[in-house]
Amino acid sequence: MNKFIVMVAAGILLAGCTTSKPSPQRHAIAFTENHSSTDGGVRFSPRGTYRNIIPAFEQAYDKGKRDSITGRDSHYATKYAGMLRVQASRRLTETYDRSGDTAQADPKDAELIGNELAATYLDGYNGVY
Repeated sequence: MNKFIVMVAAGILLAGCTTSKPSPQRHAIAFTENHSSTDGGVRFSPRGTYRNIIPAFEQAYDKGKRDSITGRDSHYATKYAGMLRVQASRRLTETYDRSGDTAQADPKDAELIGNELAATYLDGYNGVY
């Protein structure tokens, strides 16, 4: 009987792993799971980070969809994705919740979010869910 319960529980857990999230959510989660979680003794909340960045990922995805629908060519899409990478590395700042002060983000985080935003845009352009 115990083996049966373990097998059923394992099956349910594995079935949950196969459900796919939309591209903006997958890329935002990838960023929140891989960015540096501390800086100067301040610990960042993955949930708060996700909540703050998901609108940017949804906008990038929607822009990719619109560009594809309006007939932009793949050269434009690749160039735009590259621009997203550069723009993110120049503009990324992190807000410290307690004081409201902002500070320049870790360069690795800037590169990571740029890559994830570019991939999200290209998913929208290519019709990847």
